[in-house]
Amino acid sequence: MRGLAVLKVVLAHVAGQWAALVGLPLVVPFLGFDVVKGLQLGPGGVFLFFFLSGYLLTRVEEGRKERGPYRMRSYFARRALRILPAYYLALAVVWLLWPKETTGWDLLTHAFFVHTLFPETTASADPVMWSLASEVAWYLILPFVIVLVPRWWQRALLLVGLLVGGRAIYVHAMAATPGPEGELYANHLPTTHLYLFAGGMLLAMLVGRFGERPALATALTPPAAVYLFGYPYFGAEVAAAIHVPAWLLVDLSMAAFFFAAVAGSRILRPVLSFAPFRFVGTISYSLFLLHQTVLVLLASSWSAEFEAWATSSPWLAFSCALAAILALSIPVAYLSHRFVERPFLERKPK
Repeated sequence: MRGLAVLKVVLAHVAGQWAALVGLPLVVPFLGFDVVKGLQLGPGGVFLFFFLSGYLLTRVEEGRKERGPYRMRSYFARRALRILPAYYLALAVVWLLWPKETTGWDLLTHAFFVHTLFPETTASADPVMWSLASEVAWYLILPFVIVLVPRWWQRALLLVGLLVGGRAIYVHAMAATPGPEGELYANHLPTTHLYLFAGGMLLAMLVGRFGERPALATALTPPAAVYLFGYPYFGAEVAAAIHVPAWLLVDLSMAAFFFAAVAGSRILRPVLSFAPFRFVGTISYSLFLLHQTVLVLLASSWSAEFEAWATSSPWLAFSCALAAILALSIPVAYLSHRFVERPFLERKPK
């Protein structure tokens, strides 16, 4: 699942750069679908990461609690060793290599994961780093939930509270900072998406209690996948037709897709167990943190000749650009995983 999520993020960012620099659609013959639009505007792989984080951490930390005394100091040490080394490496790379200037205030707010609390620093370094602030906010909440909110209905109420509270703060932030900057700021606040982590927690409890349900998971896979991948083309119309907010229908579809993946979907299981997907999943954190740097550096070197070639052969040019970005990003991410992530992971307290 990590491999699928991070590839969705990479594809979305490649499509975004293509749209900004080339501006040509990639229309599928006979169907009329613009692939660039679908990749750029479709529901993000980041949200799959949020579900996955809520799901996996709940199962792991619940297991630790059942085996003996639950030590929060050990929990926070594990989380710090998991995310900080590769994150600080990526932040240093942004400071050293990105074409745009990164100020001391940008670096300071990012270093302490408070950059999404200020409109001017939400995307002032690498824009993908906004999600780490939400991840850290969940890390701060989780151990108290594990210890103090053990029952499924209590956690369901927590999910509702996070959803309602997050949307209220989102609306207030939008009103306080109008325009595109306000929408970016409100959408990336740590509180906006905490309910997705809680959704992953509830799914972990559901699967843990009832086990896998391959028949149900397989039945859910096609409608959830069709809506998620078709959202840029018809998602808003479907939501309006059934009188459901589009963002909520996206979240429900993503929850169904995620449940299908972890509950034994016969469609998704062979895809997610494919060896290249598993490898990409292993290096997914470093790939997530570093691919945008590779993309920005490559895009800044695109020449007029490339743009002329892209105009005459857009499909081939897009495919070559994507292949080049993956060919550079994956080895860089592997090196980060091997020599930065793994040594610290081996030091995590049990």
